Amino acid sequence: MAVTWFREAASHGDSTATGSLGYAYDVGLGTQRNVVQAIRWYRRATKLGNAASASNLATVYRDAGKARLAFQWWKRSAEMNDADAAVDTGYCYQYGIGTRRDPVRAKRMFKRAIASRDISQYSREEACTTLPCNSSTRDGSGWRS
Repeated sequence: MAVTWFREAASHGDSTATGSLGYAYDVGLGTQRNVVQAIRWYRRATKLGNAASASNLATVYRDAGKARLAFQWWKRSAEMNDADAAVDTGYCYQYGIGTRRDPVRAKRMFKRAIASRDISQYSREEACTTLPCNSSTRDGSGWRS
């Protein structure tokens, strides 16, 4: 039933519902798994401004062994202010995954992620592992704001 409601909301331009529909097809949640449909809905949601869908699309391409496309979509998501995707983009730059190795850009992406208030704890810790957070970069919560 949720897929039906997501499709209805997506037809009215709801970016979250559009991304959720992509996810449903991506993992087969409430519908038959269909990667082609997942890609279609993720792309549409990204065009509507849903950064999480761009990141999810990157994981579809990563899982398919298409590192260059994965990098491009993580980068796009990071450009849409998805700090978790900034960490993934940083790794790509750091290790040359889907792009040329570029330690300067990697560091920039990790710093962007650490500076964000909208980031998962896991991604913040990953970025801090790569770029150690010292006492001068921490706020009252123990992390840089």
